[in-house]
Parts: sequence; C-alpha cells; structure tokens
Amino acid sequence: MALFEWFLKMKITLNEIADIKSGFTFRTSIEDQVEGNIHILQIKDMRGHTLIQSDVLKLPKTVWEGRGEPPILQRGDVVLTARGENTRAAWLDCDEPMIASSQLFIIRPKQTDILPAYLCWFLNNAEAPRKYFEANSTGSSMSALNKATVSALPIHVVPLVLQQQILAIQDIADQEINVLDQLKKNRQQMLKALFKTLLEK
Repeated sequence: MALFEWFLKMKITLNEIADIKSGFTFRTSIEDQVEGNIHILQIKDMRGHTLIQSDVLKLPKTVWEGRGEPPILQRGDVVLTARGENTRAAWLDCDEPMIASSQLFIIRPKQTDILPAYLCWFLNNAEAPRKYFEANSTGSSMSALNKATVSALPIHVVPLVLQQQILAIQDIADQEINVLDQLKKNRQQMLKALFKTLLEK
C-alpha cells in the first residue's frame, strides 16, 4: 500500500489533536504603528521560516481596537499558510504579543505529547500532507485551503521519543545544508576575486 493511501486510512485527523482557527481579518491595510504593542504575522513572513522567535520584533505592530481580548498567539502554536502554491507551517517559540492575519490558520495542540516542532515538521516535510492539500485546495489562479480541509487532514502521531529523534535528524540535515550553502558562497567569492585579479593583469 502506498504511503499516501496508508495515511488516508488512518482514523486520527488534525482536529482531534489540535484546535484550529483562522487568523484575524483586518478591515484596513496593515501598517506599522509606532505606538502599537501587538505584532502582526502575515503570510509573507512565513517564507523560509519554520520557527518564529526573536525575529518577530521586526514585524509591524498595531494597537488593538477590536472587541474583547485580542486573539494573541501562544508559545507552541503552529501557523499554517491558507493560500499560495506551497503550503508552509511554522511554530511559535516566543512570548511576544502577536496576532496572525486571516491568510494563516492557527493550530494549537491539545495534547502535551504532541511537540509543536514535530507537528510543524510533519506539515512541511511529510509527503502525505502535501498531496492531501494539493488534492483538496480550491481556487483557479491561487490555491487556497479552508478550515474544514485543514481540520480533516490525516495526521501521523508517533511516540514522543520518535518525534524527538525525527527532529534531531532533521536538525543535522539542516546544518549540513547550511554548511554546503556557505561553502558554495565562499567558492563563488574566491572565484570572483580570482577572475578580477586575472583581468587586472
């Protein structure tokens, strides 16, 4: 049986292990307010990120003017892009006050034995979620996901120790990629300097 088909036959869905809601809809364009005290996370801020930490301080700020308490994200929340060709997830590892915009889904694990980092890894790296989202997205010019689709995502939950092992392996792989990228940049700089020297002779 193909891995994707095996995942689809699983009984556990994302909404069984996590609360899922859409981000906040701002009625006006988002602009950085100097006097603001709450950061705003938008879909453009998700590019290349799987972990949201101190870089949140660079995000625009706003003054909350809505009714009731603002929907502040919590440490351990996973945010998932709701639009775009490539669905991407990141998890929050800081306590800075922040609100996610409506182009993001907020996924809050219900259980302590589900690591936010593992859930983020699964959404970004496992083959089954990617194929599931591709098959169930809507829109002609730009694909989009709705809450029902995200909620019904078949999820593969493994023991905590295995989650930690998966994350450790991924961390090693990421470090290797970073080293190779740096070596490539160094090589390009060396060649550029060499060619410049040769042309100046």
